Amino acid sequence: MQQNLIKFEEYSKRNELEPIDLQQWMDKTHKLLSIDVASTPCDDNLLSRFDLLSCCKHCVVPWQKLGTVYVILCESEASKQEFLKSNPEHKDDIVSAYASLEDIDAELRRMGGQALIKNAHETCPPKNSVRTLALSSGRAIAVGTLSFLAVCAYLLPMTLLITLTLFATMFILGNSILRLVALIHISKDKQTIVESKALNIHPPKDGWPSISVLIPLYRESEVLHSLLENLISIDYPKFKLDIKLLIEADDELTSNALDIFELPYYFDIVRVPPDTLRTKPKAMNYALPFCRSDIIGIYDAEDKPDVMQLRKVAHEFATAPKNAACIQCELDFFNTRQNWFTRCFTIEYRIWFATVLPIVQKLGMAVPLGGTSVFVKRDALEEIGAWDAHNVTEDADLGIRLKRNGYETLVLRSRTMEEANSKGISWIRQRSRWLKGYMVTWLCHMRSPSTLLKDLGWVGFLGFHIMFMGAIVNYLSLPLFWIMWLSVFGIDPFNLAALPLFFSSLFFSIMLFAQVVNISLAYMGLRKNDNTRDLFKWYLTMPLYWPLGAMAAYKATIELVIAPYYWDKTQHGHARAPKHQ
Repeated sequence: MQQNLIKFEEYSKRNELEPIDLQQWMDKTHKLLSIDVASTPCDDNLLSRFDLLSCCKHCVVPWQKLGTVYVILCESEASKQEFLKSNPEHKDDIVSAYASLEDIDAELRRMGGQALIKNAHETCPPKNSVRTLALSSGRAIAVGTLSFLAVCAYLLPMTLLITLTLFATMFILGNSILRLVALIHISKDKQTIVESKALNIHPPKDGWPSISVLIPLYRESEVLHSLLENLISIDYPKFKLDIKLLIEADDELTSNALDIFELPYYFDIVRVPPDTLRTKPKAMNYALPFCRSDIIGIYDAEDKPDVMQLRKVAHEFATAPKNAACIQCELDFFNTRQNWFTRCFTIEYRIWFATVLPIVQKLGMAVPLGGTSVFVKRDALEEIGAWDAHNVTEDADLGIRLKRNGYETLVLRSRTMEEANSKGISWIRQRSRWLKGYMVTWLCHMRSPSTLLKDLGWVGFLGFHIMFMGAIVNYLSLPLFWIMWLSVFGIDPFNLAALPLFFSSLFFSIMLFAQVVNISLAYMGLRKNDNTRDLFKWYLTMPLYWPLGAMAAYKATIELVIAPYYWDKTQHGHARAPKHQ
């Protein structure tokens, strides 16, 4: 075969053969020309003459130039035709040969390495990305802010205290009202969350859609075996499933652990070239061009999803309005009873995923997505620029950008079990990353408040502030709350007794209201879950849990100034409790 191609190249140079003649020659002599790229790799110089992302999407790669003709490798005739529809300028100067999907992807990753990394960094539009925020000037802003507060504390201490109290109280009240609405809504819902066993979920009218699932891995050898078992047990047509394991090219620990497994045909290992930015969203952006499915999903390394989850997702998309572009499944923990940390973490998750997020969706607000068990229509994901590689809470940011572009997110009653953080230091590190991401997401979208208001409407605009700035303010203001509580018992080193009665009464009333609402939500959220009904008594210990959040908030504030893009990775594989409780 190779000898014939060499002879034909010489012939085409002398006779300036047209592409159609080359195709006819190939059809006549070989019927279907198959190329072994291992022995005859692609010409690296040709890729720059084609649209790299289009090549990735349609599974084609330029192989050789024979005279005036480009020979492209494609997986099938259909992929070639789809490529030509998107690139009509090439319809008269290319012919096709055949290569396997694995070989084509390998060549595209090899040839397009730096271009793919650049795209992974910059696919999110500059106006929506953290990378274009002036975070480098954060030190000057921080110093200026602290200096201003110090001067105010010296010259106008009571004015500063009243201002800070009102500011914190405003967000606590807003958050409590949102949760009260959630409480009213969940009180009317009589259904209980149970894990799916073997439900008869019929395929959509057009058949099961193809689903690509991205699983970013970094130093995850401890949970790899259970992860693969969980993924293989998913009940979905395998020929419609594309599972991509994303590992950093220099992560020898995970790579060596993967080598001992014989993966099914629908698994694909994507090695992400290392560079200065090492984040989960960058890895997913790098892999996205190699996903050819209708729906893109995300799981974390320690996840155990409901075995019927993908069928539920496909069915939900098929019956939902066309602008429903994203589905967030509920998250829970399989090591709930490991220790006090995991019990409190479970209570917190039950409040958020079982009670708050459903009402956020129902009110038409933007849903801050969780980092896993999220499924997005591929077309919508590409339209908005995929994930922001520089945002350490790319999930929550994605939910906001979907809503701003006219798309809706649905909260699906299908449970994914995760590993709860069981160590205090690890919990603080994880929570500080989340809060830092909330800070940069709020700053990013508030660059143009009027545009944000136009995109989200008044309800969505207020909800955005309550959920993002509210979470930050609540934690940062906790020390102020503690000091004010101490003054009730006569411990008043800052002379808070001088605070006007109206402000102190308002503050304590709102605090009491917030506690009543949260206790009620915890009860309802735990009652709705067949796995966590006995945890309610542990809610009384939550006042000892929240101070960790304050520590995380101040850590996040410092990192926002000195290391805004740093990804403080959560270590997995420390669970001791049984996975089925």
